[in-house]
Amino acid sequence: MAKVKYYYDTKTLNYQRIEKTPLDRVKNMIIYLGASLFSGVVIAILLIQFLNSPNEKRLIQEKSDLISQYDILKQNLNEIDLVLQDMQDRDDNIYRVILEADPIPSSIRKAGFGGVNRYKHLENMSNADLIIETSKQIDVISKQLYIQSKSFDDVIDLAKKNKE
Repeated sequence: MAKVKYYYDTKTLNYQRIEKTPLDRVKNMIIYLGASLFSGVVIAILLIQFLNSPNEKRLIQEKSDLISQYDILKQNLNEIDLVLQDMQDRDDNIYRVILEADPIPSSIRKAGFGGVNRYKHLENMSNADLIIETSKQIDVISKQLYIQSKSFDDVIDLAKKNKE
């Protein structure tokens, strides 16, 4: 229950009770609701800015996992590239020397892809640099593996001819 308020009337020298009009009550209610609404909006904005929703947390974790997987994939590609270089070295310096064949020129082994931007569709993605770099490395290794496979086919044919 609200406190009863009084004021001192100097004409009658008595305390008079302050009666609140309906307009005063509406004003007080509007002020209270406005302050509550403002406080609620400020708190909601702060919570949205500084706390992540469960969906955002899940997406952040998925992004982190994907970046980790791409890093592992790049590491595996680097290892595959080392093995491929070793195979190319053995092809040029052992097999072709034994069979007295000319090694494959590096311009053929390291041939490029031309002026077409194959990765334009990946440029709009988040972490596009990582994805494009990995895709380029996969394409280069695939092409080098194809060339090395053809080289081994030639070495096998040469070995069969020398055997006869």
